[in-house]
Amino acid sequence: DGVRYDEDEDALEIEQGDGGVIIQFGAPRGNNDPNAPAEDFYENLAELIDPATLASMAYDLLEGIQADEQSRTQWIADRTRGMDLLAIKVETPRTSLEGGGLEGMSSVRHPLLLEACIRHQSNSKRELLPADGPVKVKDLQGSTVEGDTQAEKFQQLMNRLFTDLAPEYYPDTDRMFFDQGFSGMGFKKGYHCPIRRRPVRDTVQGKDLIVSNDATDIRSATRVTHQLTMTKATVKRMQYVGAWRNVNLMQPQQKQDNRLTQKQGNVQGIETSTKRPEDQQYTIYEVYTTRDLAGFEHEDEDGEATGLPLPYKITLDKDRRQILEVRRNWNEDAEDNFEPRRVFTAYPYVPMFGFYATGLLHILGNTTTAVTAAWRILLDSGMFANFPGFLYAKNGGRQDDLSFRVPPGGGAAVDLNGAEDIRKTIMPMPYKDPGASTVGLVDNIIATGQRVGGTADLISQDKISANQPVGTTMALVEQAAITVSAVHERMYVSQAQEFAVFLDLCREDPEAIWRLIEKDGTWTKEELFETLEMYNLVPVADPNTPTHIHRIMQ
Repeated sequence: DGVRYDEDEDALEIEQGDGGVIIQFGAPRGNNDPNAPAEDFYENLAELIDPATLASMAYDLLEGIQADEQSRTQWIADRTRGMDLLAIKVETPRTSLEGGGLEGMSSVRHPLLLEACIRHQSNSKRELLPADGPVKVKDLQGSTVEGDTQAEKFQQLMNRLFTDLAPEYYPDTDRMFFDQGFSGMGFKKGYHCPIRRRPVRDTVQGKDLIVSNDATDIRSATRVTHQLTMTKATVKRMQYVGAWRNVNLMQPQQKQDNRLTQKQGNVQGIETSTKRPEDQQYTIYEVYTTRDLAGFEHEDEDGEATGLPLPYKITLDKDRRQILEVRRNWNEDAEDNFEPRRVFTAYPYVPMFGFYATGLLHILGNTTTAVTAAWRILLDSGMFANFPGFLYAKNGGRQDDLSFRVPPGGGAAVDLNGAEDIRKTIMPMPYKDPGASTVGLVDNIIATGQRVGGTADLISQDKISANQPVGTTMALVEQAAITVSAVHERMYVSQAQEFAVFLDLCREDPEAIWRLIEKDGTWTKEELFETLEMYNLVPVADPNTPTHIHRIMQ
């Protein structure tokens, strides 16, 4: 594939498509025998693969990731524009130099989209992240365990893992709820962290999860790439603990953040990139894909290679194009179907056409734009009514032009061409009040947006009466909360999947849980290991009740 190792020069030579050659001196040789068996099923196979094969793999993966990035260009652009619609950036009224606007004209934005996102975040936090913990225990047959002392003890331990022993989970998930409501997708990643030395569930922002455009869901995607930015210290720690190959990575290059990252920083008022070369971060790609890996091919009963692609987790440095990690991504005891291990959990808002679900940005974006324009018209009308411009007569020849854009409190000269009485030399501009119909239209747009976005009041006062039957009232409650209820049910299913992945991680590494509670004296090691295999975890939230207000009204 145009890649070879020069033993005399101790260098790796990689031919380029334009005729050039990249030479890496002192490149690690790896194991000369790629067929050498690994001591551990999940061992880093990059230590055993020839460097030429690794280099070819890196270029192939980077080409695929670039294609995946290009396929979602419009999605990134929509999210970038949507950041302005959130109305969280402090803006000042326009000046006459800004986009042709008149001095003092309003730049206010309606918070319709922001209100919907915050309400979704608040409702989700209250229902899915209660103060006592987010999980409850069921036995392996699926029934809720009531009055079982061991089950209650296990439930307390699991809730403690989410609230106390893993203090990052609650604030991290809380932020995910806002992003999920705004963009339509939230992602959680479950893995064994070699630095924290325990199973973790971290939020992955949608902009950092690059998915092939042929995917309909995350488990059927040809390639799922998690883009990470890491400091030099973190990269060194990952190499020190043996998670990655100990290769010499060059100083990270000065990179330009994408438009969405820049816009997020602009809204917050911060710079997203550093100017100091010493503070530059590495861009790491963690790719989950399938490959027919040379030296580790799938074989049939007769020992013949079948060409079946197998799931792998491949980590590489973008700038140096160095493979840092290659690990099998299927369960050792499930080699009959080679099903990829569950790593990511998707939290969709409203699934529609493709992989990325629809969020409040798409549902309320156009409505927010319309209400913002209407608000500005009403505010500017009030400004012109209080600070009217005026016209005054002047003597002379023809008009210089036909533009009469008079700023608030300003005036423009008008040539009368011999006519008399323009209200005796001066007259106010004939501004017209928007009127009640315009105000009513604005209110109707806001009400429609709130209803579609699920932020309207559950029941308006004009729909209930003192003598109304209970059944009718219950039907109104259910109908009013139908949008919020559907979103809540999807989130309940996603959270149940997330807890299942977390429990699998705990069962794979029970020693990590034991290290956290060993000094408490409430568990024995054998008791913990046995209990982990006895129960399942499900969300403590009620899938049939989306909000506390809904519960009270019922």
